[in-house]
Order: sequence, then structure tokens, then C-alpha cells
Amino acid sequence: MQRTDPQPIGKILKKFLEANLQMADKLAEARIIDYWNSNTTPNISRYTCNLFIKNRVFYVKINSSVLKNELMMQREKKVVELNKVAGRNIINRIVFT
Repeated sequence: MQRTDPQPIGKILKKFLEANLQMADKLAEARIIDYWNSNTTPNISRYTCNLFIKNRVFYVKINSSVLKNELMMQREKKVVELNKVAGRNIINRIVFT
């Protein structure tokens, strides 16, 4: 086995994810869902469940009609915010059910 120069693990992972775009997209989707669960206000996270992304659409089940209407008005802003968190354009829209 031939040794190469040591490289930082971050650089190695970045190269790996650039070569495997599908895995990078799945990692970004997980980052979006984790961000929604941990960085939304307690009122929002308390009333949300069943978060998933399918065909570039982020589905969020909301148990409060008042909160659902409020979030619907902020939908475009949330799409931009979540794509920024993911570091790439992962979702095109959010559907509140």
C-alpha cells in the first residue's frame, strides 16, 4: 500500500460528496429536517410532525390550523431559508398538511 500525503477529513468528505451527488442531496435533506426540528420556535415544533422531502417538496404536517395559515404566508421565505441551511437548492416548495 502506497502512502499519500495526509489530508484533512473535511476535504476528503467534500471530494466524496462531490462525486456522489445523490448522497450529498440526502445529507442536505436530513440537514433541513434537523434544522426544522431544532431551530423553529417551540410552538411550531410542538405542532409539527411527519416531516419528509419527496421530489423536491418539503411536506410538513401541522396540527394547528392557525399555525398552518401563518406558515403558509411565510412559505417562500422558509424555502429560501431552508435551502440556505442545506447549502444547495434542495427544495422548491413547502406543503403544509
